Order: sequence, then structure tokens, then C-alpha cells
Amino acid sequence: MTELPAPGRDTTVPRPVIDPGLPARDRTRIDRILTGYPHLFAHPADAEPPRYTSGVAVGSLPGVVATAGAGGVAALLPGLVDQAGPSGPTGPTGLMGSVGEAVLRAVEWAGGAGPFVLAGAGAYVAGILAVRYGRSRAANRTLAQARAHCVHPAALTPEAAGLLARAQRAIATVTASRTHRSDLAGLRPYDDLHLPAEEWEIARTLQAHSRLSAGPADPGPVPAEEQRALDEVLAGTERRVRALESYAHRVAATDRATITAEPPDGEPSPRREQLLHLLARTAADDLAAAETLALADRLPPPDPAGP
Repeated sequence: MTELPAPGRDTTVPRPVIDPGLPARDRTRIDRILTGYPHLFAHPADAEPPRYTSGVAVGSLPGVVATAGAGGVAALLPGLVDQAGPSGPTGPTGLMGSVGEAVLRAVEWAGGAGPFVLAGAGAYVAGILAVRYGRSRAANRTLAQARAHCVHPAALTPEAAGLLARAQRAIATVTASRTHRSDLAGLRPYDDLHLPAEEWEIARTLQAHSRLSAGPADPGPVPAEEQRALDEVLAGTERRVRALESYAHRVAATDRATITAEPPDGEPSPRREQLLHLLARTAADDLAAAETLALADRLPPPDPAGP
């Protein structure tokens, strides 16, 4: 099969797929999470998903610790001064006595305020930890919901990722075509509904296949009957991808025929225009074939122990 025409963007690397059945608001929220925190989705199929940890107010912690330390020192100062005793001439009329008395008053004031500073700093740190814990729990609940409605290529095996890239390239070829944009065959509403659903179904199947292909926790060879079932699932998904590619090739051929049929100085003849519409409508045959294949692929794999 010849290479599909480039649809105008890089389709060699598969993109994350979001459940098209979600409301637009939820799809937008998942897309924002994917954009802002891609590492929370990009994990292998056999790895534990990473968790989100809130970093709120972490930058102010050094200052809080320093304040708490100062409060602790201030709380201990009166005791240290009492233990040290007078260190110089003190008297109500001497300069040193006045200075010493002022210092002692400052120490007494700091000693009284120190416990409050220390307690306030401790409460601030406790508040930070509580906020971080609450935000982390809420974010991880949202993240779990997002993961249930999103397939990231990093969670796929290389073979599965390649199939997803092929499907996305075929879909991009269709949606970027002139036949689709002008709705030459009246299929655009169907394409807009069917193609995202087909991409999602392919991505979900490939994700489940990749997870099962990772094998059980205990290392060892996969039983032959399980491997045959996995191979059949992958083969069925590839048939669906090939059906999409066939449809994309037919749409591209319609585009080329449309450009060739257009005279430089006017509209094509009625006969030529009818022929182009017929050619565009026959592209739906490939969509019908894909739906038939999808029905067949919903059947359970044949029993390896059977005849």
C-alpha cells in the first residue's frame, strides 16, 4: 500500500486519545492536564501510574523554618541571661547600667514573644501540609478519572503505538482532505462522529492489549493459548486500521480526481460532476467494511483447546 499523503502535521508519532463521548468541558480539562502534567500520563503499561503531589507554598518553607528558629532562640534567651548573670558594671546612674537594663528588657520581651512566634510558625507549617494533602487527594481523584478516559502512547507497546499512529494518520488525511471539507459526498457529519469514535476504540483496545502483553507480575513465558489470543486481538485491530487507511486512500484519490476534473476556465460538466460525487460516495464502502470488521472483532477469540 502506498504512503498516505501528508495531512499537514506530524503523524509519525502517535498522540494521546481522549474519549470523544465525554462532554466538551471534561475533554478540555483532560487536555489541560495532558499539557501541564504530561509525565503523569506518560508511564509504561507495566508501571505503577505516578501520583500528583501539590507543591503549594513550598518556596516559603525556608523562611518559616528560620522564623521558627528565631522564635525558639528568643524563648530561651531569658534563661541564658539569668544563668550568665551580670557581666559588667550596672547601676541606676551609669551608662552601662542603662544599656544593660534596656538589653534585659528587650530580652524579656523577646522571651515572652518567642513561644508565640514558634507556635505561629508551627501552625503555618501544619496548614501548608494540610493544604498540600487536600489538594493532592483532589488532584489524584481527578487524575484517576482522566486516565480512565485517555490513552497515552507511552502506555502502549511499540507495535501498538505504531498501529495507533497509522490510524491517526489515516484519520488526519480524511479530515484534511478537500472531499471532507467541501462535504462532496455528504459524509462529513458521519466522519465527524465516526472517526473519533473509531480512533478511541482502537486506542482502548491497544491499551488493554499492551497491559496484558506486559504479562503477570511473576516473570516467565506467556502460555501459548494466551499468546494466541493476544495475537488475534492485535490482528483484528490491524484490520480496522487497514480499513481506515483504505478509506483515506479513497478520499485522497477523490481529491486528486476533483483537481484533475476542474477546467481552468469554468465548472466541470454535469456528467463529470456526477461521476465525482459517485466516486466520493463509494469511499463509504470502506467505512462499511470497517464497521463489519468491528462487529467481528467483538466476538471472543476462538478457544485454543477447540477443534
